[in-house]
Amino acid sequence: MNIPTQNTATRIGHLIPTQVGICLLLSAFFFPLSSLADTTFVSGAVSAEWTRDGNPYIVVDSTWVPEGERLTLTAGVEAFFNEGQGLYVFGTMNAEGRENDSVRIRVSEGVEHWKGIRSAEDCTFEFSYCSVACPDTLMILDSGCEIFIKNSDFMDCPHAIAAWDSQFRDVGWVVTILDSKLRNGINLSSRGGRITLERSYVEFREGNNRPYPGFFGDGTRYTFTDSIIRGCLLSPHGGLTTFDNCRFLAISDSNLISIDVIGRGGYLKNSYVQGHVGLGPTFGHSLICDSDTILGSINSFVCNPVITNCVVQKVQSRGLVLADAQVAVVKGSEFWGSATAEISTQCGSIAASLSAPLLHTY
Repeated sequence: MNIPTQNTATRIGHLIPTQVGICLLLSAFFFPLSSLADTTFVSGAVSAEWTRDGNPYIVVDSTWVPEGERLTLTAGVEAFFNEGQGLYVFGTMNAEGRENDSVRIRVSEGVEHWKGIRSAEDCTFEFSYCSVACPDTLMILDSGCEIFIKNSDFMDCPHAIAAWDSQFRDVGWVVTILDSKLRNGINLSSRGGRITLERSYVEFREGNNRPYPGFFGDGTRYTFTDSIIRGCLLSPHGGLTTFDNCRFLAISDSNLISIDVIGRGGYLKNSYVQGHVGLGPTFGHSLICDSDTILGSINSFVCNPVITNCVVQKVQSRGLVLADAQVAVVKGSEFWGSATAEISTQCGSIAASLSAPLLHTY
């Protein structure tokens, strides 16, 4: 390493103000957490705490949290990402805001794309009282990761979270969202893993030519309680699903949404669905609708549905379709529709057990 001589240091000390500013600006780009006029430029390995004293933090180059280390964004921190930048987490990341003093994560002005917050395997994240807005995918999770989101507001992120487990394991990664809002996204896609939603509001929008904005989980296990979801939920290849006291709302009045609970088992209870509910196809597994109001129809294929105390209304054609069920139970339920509405059972030699379902026509 070349150590500046005293003469060199003296020459630097006599630079004109413009030259000094250029030197400081260059140093901000080449040294992690370099401060310049109340701005902290970030690159390279980061850990420890960011506090409001360093605001704003601007990520200008490749930045990561090393394995075994922790980065904590404390209350009042404002972090911005320049074009094409992101944060790679190999250890732990926390954003610990407070009520009325949140952590804010944004992209810099004029930025069109960023790389998001990305994890290696077995990483942990916690966002509390955090406000986030971004132009692309917010978070990309790998197998074994856990993320806890509490009292936070994620907005305008087309793809809020993308999570992946190559073996479709429902313990491959875990996302827990409590008392939070995810607004104005297009989809939340996943393979395997688990998503828990409690006392939260999730709103999707149409965009990117996607016909079904909403949750798309390939083998993902969903557990939603006391929450509102404006958009679809499609779950092919089978995660276990439980929806209790939830409202699934259409994005627009002209398009009914769809909930497809397909796989190892499902439970839709005390909920309102402004659209259609699809159940199946998996033999030998029970899929239950109990005490629900469904503004559409129930379509059950190759599964064992139990439909009790439900109201299905404003049906355009068939209110209930039971196809290829081993055992089907419908009781205490009402199906309202047009004159062409009917209950269709196509179970081959397997008789469906229909206990006093009511079919009303206009």
